Amino acid sequence: MNYETAARLLETELQTNWVDTEIGWRNFEFDQLATGTASFIRAEVIPNFSQHSAMGAGPLHRSYGIFSVSIYSKFHTGTRSVLKLIDTLESLFKGKTFGTYPDIVRTRSSDVIPIQEHKGWNVVVHNTQFYFDE
Repeated sequence: MNYETAARLLETELQTNWVDTEIGWRNFEFDQLATGTASFIRAEVIPNFSQHSAMGAGPLHRSYGIFSVSIYSKFHTGTRSVLKLIDTLESLFKGKTFGTYPDIVRTRSSDVIPIQEHKGWNVVVHNTQFYFDE
């Protein structure tokens, strides 16, 4: 298991189950920020750190990361729709397990960074902690 596989599992879950807005993947051109008016999200996997979690003949290495989803909505459109999107992300990712052995990624709790204004958009960042073993 590695970060690339973890990213694929988390991104597939989002792509399969997210129907509320367009997803602006980081590896594709996406100019919604400059020209759009509809809400959208941006998602990325942020590697964090790895550690030895067990000793012995086959030591266990546990790697941690953050699945970060930024929610964008036009400024002055209110926050109720953004809060609904946060609830959807919570139901999709909080405390879940994705994949099949040996490629399994598990999520923990989520953090929400308060709404900020950026170039005419309200932005809320929803970070879900994840880990996998190797």
